[in-house]
Amino acid sequence: MTEPVFVVVGHVNQGKSSIVSTLTADDSVEIGKNPGTTVETRRFPCRIDDELLYTVFDTPGFERPRQVLNWLKKQAPSTAERPETVRQFVELHRDGNQFHEETQLLLPIVEGGAILYVVDSSKPPSSFVEAEMEILQWTGRPRIALINPTEDQQCLDGWRTLLDQYFNIVRPFNSHQARFTDRLGLLETMRELQDEWRPQVERAIKALQQQRQACLDRSARIIIEMICQMVSHQASQKIPTGGHPNDVKKKLQEDFENQLRRLENQFHERLQQVFQHHRTEVTKEALAPQREDLFGKSTWTRLGLSKRQLIASFTAAGAGIGAVIDASLIALTFGVFTAVGSAAGFATGRLALKGLHNIGQAGDLLLIGPIKHPNFPWILLDRALLIYQAFVDRAHARREDVSLEIAEQSRIVSSWDAKLQASFSRKFKRLASSRLSVAESVKEDLEPMIQQQLDRLGDVD
Repeated sequence: MTEPVFVVVGHVNQGKSSIVSTLTADDSVEIGKNPGTTVETRRFPCRIDDELLYTVFDTPGFERPRQVLNWLKKQAPSTAERPETVRQFVELHRDGNQFHEETQLLLPIVEGGAILYVVDSSKPPSSFVEAEMEILQWTGRPRIALINPTEDQQCLDGWRTLLDQYFNIVRPFNSHQARFTDRLGLLETMRELQDEWRPQVERAIKALQQQRQACLDRSARIIIEMICQMVSHQASQKIPTGGHPNDVKKKLQEDFENQLRRLENQFHERLQQVFQHHRTEVTKEALAPQREDLFGKSTWTRLGLSKRQLIASFTAAGAGIGAVIDASLIALTFGVFTAVGSAAGFATGRLALKGLHNIGQAGDLLLIGPIKHPNFPWILLDRALLIYQAFVDRAHARREDVSLEIAEQSRIVSSWDAKLQASFSRKFKRLASSRLSVAESVKEDLEPMIQQQLDRLGDVD
């Protein structure tokens, strides 16, 4: 094998598959709560495009380590012959059932893989795991011990004392909470295991950093495209002959809102897929609809800018309050549902969502949209940033659904400084233009601005 190969081994139910999933950013790795989920050794390559960076093997847990160790000790006349004795053990028993798990996990090691030994520090070490460590020592292959940290630290010192005797490197690694920087840190440690692998592991680290930057750039473009499409979205419906506009208004508004919901969901899914989280669901149905829905009361009161920030940002952006409140903008919702129609009312009152949609009529055609509410692009941006924040540093070993219940502290854009808010408001104001050339220009201006904010949320180096 020419590329670096790492074999994740350990006792049953120690979190080996979680390590594999996080190291390879692959959520197809099966992770189960019950012991023995992994029954066969599986190979998981880490690739970027067509380049193979390194390979990680997921293995079954040790089942009979003491019996295996006894067999090895009977066969090896000297220390120097131990690695070859392990190889002989694998060749002799690989087709049988007695030591199926042990031969499965040892095979990629004797073929040249480095060892990542995983332990759960919540329980004290036993003679059982000592036999596992001694077997791995017999292989002569470079070895790292990864301690899966727990809240109970009472057993940690005992583990370290034991692991230091058998492994080149011992370090904690929480595969469920590991961020991108933690993954890189582990790779930097793995780089020290074998000199001939060092250039390849360094290339892998650089490639992952470049991929990370590419994901950030792609995320920014997705968010910009979403905002541009949704703030310009329109719909129409013909009024039936002899019919009254009021008869179709409700249906038109419902269809319009559902179209925008579907658009946003599609962009959110694209944002999630950027980071290769294919099996994680964003749970919105589990929440009260009014707390998560794009047009829910809570969304419009808790996300985007506050009323004071909105006024200040538009004023600083060169749009007086009179320009913000026009005939098409008769609704601004900040929690209290009262109709207001003046600049003074805008500053102190709160309006109803029912006037949000700018419904008009041209002959027998009923028109709706685009939404010209100045907080609409801010709410779209805030919700997209929440999705991005949920996945940008999410370890692939985590399989629980993501719950994005909106809370006051969830608001991201309101924490930005006034100068940045004004800069974004200036771009959003220009987006209100229906001219394609203007929209394309705004996209170009917005991309570096959003990239910078994604960088801050994702700890991109």
